[in-house]
Amino acid sequence: MPRHLGPVPSAPYSHLLSDTSYGNARIRASTPHRIDLERPATGSRKTTLSCATCGDAVDITLLSIGSTKAWRLGWAAGGALALALTALCVLGIIDNGPEGGGFLLSTAGFVLGILATVYTLLHWWHEDGVRGPGLPWRAGRHFVRHFWAGPR
Repeated sequence: MPRHLGPVPSAPYSHLLSDTSYGNARIRASTPHRIDLERPATGSRKTTLSCATCGDAVDITLLSIGSTKAWRLGWAAGGALALALTALCVLGIIDNGPEGGGFLLSTAGFVLGILATVYTLLHWWHEDGVRGPGLPWRAGRHFVRHFWAGPR
């Protein structure tokens, strides 16, 4: 189920327009911009581009298609390992039963395995070979938009 990797990444970078607090909630408005830079042939390349909204420099690292595929393979392997941990914990829950000594440990392993599986498989699906300034809630005004950064 891998997604197509082209010469130009599909993950955009975003400029944070506003960050407003409403009680316990925060409303962040941002403008996405396409990264119109060619991927390197091999390895990775650090580059700086000018933000289309404010003109500030945005540091971005682009991975080659081969490096991005290697990252995707790593995320998929992590997801498979987490899924195997989850399956082993289910067997532990069945073997121990609610009265067994390892029931609590197996249940905790099951919950952590499910969370790790979801985390790694989401990274596998959304890996596009772009590294940027960071996450929107601690990156300042610019960030590379990934699945955890909200809708595109």
